[in-house]
Amino acid sequence: GIGFVALVSSFVSRGARESLGGLLSPCVANFFDPSASRWSNLRRFASQFPPRAYSVARHAMRSHKRGVLLCSASASTGITESASSNSYDELFSKPIKDEEKRVKGTALIVLNTAIEKNLVEILQNVWDRVGVVVCADGAGNRLDDVARSIGPEFRSKYVPHLLCGDLDSLKPEVAEHYREMGTTILRVTNQGTNDMEKCLQTVKDAYDVDKVILLGGLGGRFDHELGNINAMFKFLDKFSSLYMIGEDSLVQLLPPGKHDIRINKKYQGPFCGLLPIGGPTVVETKGLKWDLCGEKMEFGDLVSSSNIVLDEEVSIKTTSNVLWTISMKPMSST
Repeated sequence: GIGFVALVSSFVSRGARESLGGLLSPCVANFFDPSASRWSNLRRFASQFPPRAYSVARHAMRSHKRGVLLCSASASTGITESASSNSYDELFSKPIKDEEKRVKGTALIVLNTAIEKNLVEILQNVWDRVGVVVCADGAGNRLDDVARSIGPEFRSKYVPHLLCGDLDSLKPEVAEHYREMGTTILRVTNQGTNDMEKCLQTVKDAYDVDKVILLGGLGGRFDHELGNINAMFKFLDKFSSLYMIGEDSLVQLLPPGKHDIRINKKYQGPFCGLLPIGGPTVVETKGLKWDLCGEKMEFGDLVSSSNIVLDEEVSIKTTSNVLWTISMKPMSST
């Protein structure tokens, strides 16, 4: 409230500021000098706050000079009002045994990265809720290791429907075990795609799936992480929901439009970010500590990192693809 009044007051005419001065609360009005320029007033006000707030104010001044209208209506920023609703409840709900509660149109793709702590618990929570489970090449080895560590009887439970990739990492004995348990093993030799892309394409072609949960894919080699995010770009319009969950964070690529995201604050947050990885975008948010109000984001200028979730629902409007990420809490301690 105070920040908004301050920003508005800094841009009105000098005479209008004199009239407004008596209406503003002393904690705001004391920072404004009717004889000073609007930029001096804004700098004076912003300097009273922490560096993060001052940085946002400085960006506001630059954006205003470039003709970007802050805190504007969606129509003026070009953001469409078509809305999508996202939640991650299946990650945090305990395992079920009721076959009828499976979501037939949801696929779980296990990627070839370490499955530890949080991911083991999420794997158990999600397993009986999805219609199809796919392992990306060497992820078959990791899944088998996890099943053995939980207990011998789980090796016969945690068996994927499909194992897909170029199969250069899959151990022969693990492949034989899965084959005996009924897993379809598909070799795709196209070296122009990584194993995650191979799995996504096969799932799209072979199953009636609209939502995909990617388990792993974050952490480890940075080039692999970027390759996986690039695959998310390629398949963004193929599924209604596509997100990747790692040990410490979750990432989801959001297309242009309005997105309402429900946050489970017991397991998620408080840290979050919005990253314009695919190119410049204009973003508006509600529910964050440092909300975006129509600013243009792009690498080399403004990005929203180390932001904080305040509400249990976050609203995001974007004119172009933007990567949403939120931190994960250790599930064993919640």
